[in-house]
Amino acid sequence: MTQTFIGYKPGVGPVLKCLKYDTDDPLTLANTAYDRFFFNSETQNLSYVFTTNAFYYRAAEISALPTSFSISNNLGNTVITGRYGEASAFYNVTTYYKIASAYPSIGYVPLSEFRMVNLLNNRVECGSFYNKAYVADGGHRIVDAQQFYTIMGRCTGYISNETTMPTVYAGQISNTDSGRVAIGEWFVWERKNVYKDNRDPNAFFPNVWDLPADSSPMRSYGYVAGLEGFRANSSEFILARPGFDVNTTNEFGTIISSRNRSPALCVMNGVRNSIPVNGSVTIPAPPPE
Repeated sequence: MTQTFIGYKPGVGPVLKCLKYDTDDPLTLANTAYDRFFFNSETQNLSYVFTTNAFYYRAAEISALPTSFSISNNLGNTVITGRYGEASAFYNVTTYYKIASAYPSIGYVPLSEFRMVNLLNNRVECGSFYNKAYVADGGHRIVDAQQFYTIMGRCTGYISNETTMPTVYAGQISNTDSGRVAIGEWFVWERKNVYKDNRDPNAFFPNVWDLPADSSPMRSYGYVAGLEGFRANSSEFILARPGFDVNTTNEFGTIISSRNRSPALCVMNGVRNSIPVNGSVTIPAPPPE
């Protein structure tokens, strides 16, 4: 039978442990006995998905914007900045999602994912990330098998033309957009044609993943007396990270919070160190227990 322990561990503080067997002692069971835990707040991280502002590639919304625009969130931070040019049949729209502005406390290089919703039939598509992209003299992007793609980059400088778009890790953007993204800033770039007759209206929903796939050591926290590390009642359930209180305003300061931090399902995780350059590795899912 399983066992859930919520309480105080001497020398550690508040802990939440979900054990596979009720014969184990949650206070003495070694943290390295991974196969005997469902969850251990001392050592485990959970997966989270953070959503930010959706952007509607639709004629009505685009035509209502100035040709150069910025969109802020409820914190007053500019999270989307972009521009568009008008042609006879469509708008050519370029946007930059400013990840650090959406989540200023993120503290790590993010893994971003875009989902596109077709507003005519509500079908959802997942785009592909390219390491780089090239555009022709007319400014049109390469057309290939993917329905759409996005590019995540860290800005290292600016160039006078749009021959090379940003790379996934570090690259340059056009001088035209030099005021939109700062040097060293992480962003997600997207370019799309929006037809004026609304033949293909879409909404893009960007997500930022917080996954337990970082090999850096866990943070160390100084002990602070009097912190409320866990709260569970009829109206809320909150488990804070070590060194944080349940009332913290830092969105990364809690493990689970009914207010704003719900874990996402992580199918599996692990470490793979032997992936060859320009190669790929297929990792089979473990068999069900």
